[in-house]
Amino acid sequence: MTDIRREITFAELPDPVQQTVLQWIRSRLRSVPWTNRHVTTYGLLDSIDRDTGIAISATQLNQALVQSGFRALQTDSVRDPAQLAWNWNISIRSPYFSMHRR
Repeated sequence: MTDIRREITFAELPDPVQQTVLQWIRSRLRSVPWTNRHVTTYGLLDSIDRDTGIAISATQLNQALVQSGFRALQTDSVRDPAQLAWNWNISIRSPYFSMHRR
């Protein structure tokens, strides 16, 4: 029989991990009314790992961003809904970007 494993969701991560990631998002990212095509899930993953010491998956980060009130680019006819590197309504004036311009 084939052993099929599924990735755990963001909500299934230990509470201290969830709270650390959500705090990182709240302290570094600001929303805007439009989708910024220059900000992707993958662009944020390394920074979360480097700043917090926590490595999460792209899917878990997507779930955390949604939980924090951010919106991903609405699916259009050419975008694969399973794509993991979503674009977000994150402002380029967010503290995150001024911290990483050095």
